[in-house]
Amino acid sequence: MVLTVVFGFPFLAMSILILATYTSNIMNIYSSGLAFNNLLNRGDKNRSKTTLIVGLFGILLAALGVLSHFMSFISLLIITITPIAGVMISDYFISKTFV
Repeated sequence: MVLTVVFGFPFLAMSILILATYTSNIMNIYSSGLAFNNLLNRGDKNRSKTTLIVGLFGILLAALGVLSHFMSFISLLIITITPIAGVMISDYFISKTFV
């Protein structure tokens, strides 16, 4: 006797996962295109070109493996900023003196 187990609808679940990932990434690309458009002080008619360039640049950085270097940068920030924030917060609540 062979016992088989069926887990729901894998095609539907995978379709929802792909759609959710797609919509999140589209919003990330669109918002970075808007941010760079405002940063570079370009007009509204150049927004689509700026978004395309920023999107291609993001794909290039992802293909080159920038995430491994980014994690090192985040670790450096955690190591340096957390103790400084702790000292500032304790100074505020304990001594309440600011120059």
